[in-house]
Amino acid sequence: MANQKIKYSVFLEKNIFHVLNDVAMSGGGAEAVKQLVEKFLETGIVNPTARMFSPLVTSYLLNDNVSGALDCVIETHNKYQIVARLHDVLVKLVEVGDKEQLQKAMMFCMQSVGDANALYDLVFAFLSAGKYDQARRVIEKPGFRYRAQRVEWYATKCIKTGFEKQLEELVEITKDLFECDRDNMYFHLLKLYGNKNDWQKCLDVWTRLQEEQVTVRPRTMKYLADILRKNGQEVTFETPKITMNPDAAIETVREELIEKKIPPGAVGTKALFKKLIVNNFELDKARDYYKVEF
Repeated sequence: MANQKIKYSVFLEKNIFHVLNDVAMSGGGAEAVKQLVEKFLETGIVNPTARMFSPLVTSYLLNDNVSGALDCVIETHNKYQIVARLHDVLVKLVEVGDKEQLQKAMMFCMQSVGDANALYDLVFAFLSAGKYDQARRVIEKPGFRYRAQRVEWYATKCIKTGFEKQLEELVEITKDLFECDRDNMYFHLLKLYGNKNDWQKCLDVWTRLQEEQVTVRPRTMKYLADILRKNGQEVTFETPKITMNPDAAIETVREELIEKKIPPGAVGTKALFKKLIVNNFELDKARDYYKVEF
């Protein structure tokens, strides 16, 4: 029984991550966390993932050892082709003003994800650190292009963490980017304001959409109308009906899930439900279509 090998499982990996994170947050030190990570990897009960190495990077950051955190990020990438908490390391480097280490980090970014993505990493680090002018200067560089997936990642992060100022600045500095999806940018702002029930700022978004002469998607108009009604405000514009075919909506989401490498199961299913509702399918219709309860 003692020699029986423990098999890998997602549940076990999740619990091990929490153990590692607890050690890091309690001040256990980078060396202690590193030894635990290596031991777990040796047993084969966890896989080398960005999540599994995140507590190790955290332990360096909590001890203000930013250079150690950066070295950890680079070493794990070179060994396992994963990147753990790079954004947080970049933000810390910007905050402390360590230009030499920031240069080293940017060289790593350019080599691992390419020049264009590395510039986005720098922009997001500047935004998170409150260095808005520096972020603008990077975006205004000749040849800087709009990349929807990168912007989507940071906007979603801002919404989850409540980074209102950072998202507002992102929307503003991307204003003149070629092919920038302005409706989508403002939709992110609406979601952040909506989470706070700040209907006044939601109305400001509507005004700015009109000032920029943005072609507003029905999804955006419906979301704004819902926020206004929820807060007892009059909706002065007509909310359009969305006639997207359910099968087309499902196929679109499935393609997105595959592209983002999201495995099938509960997570994918919830994402499909969310997509249907976002696209104006009523909750009852979604239930009936999937023959499930949620």
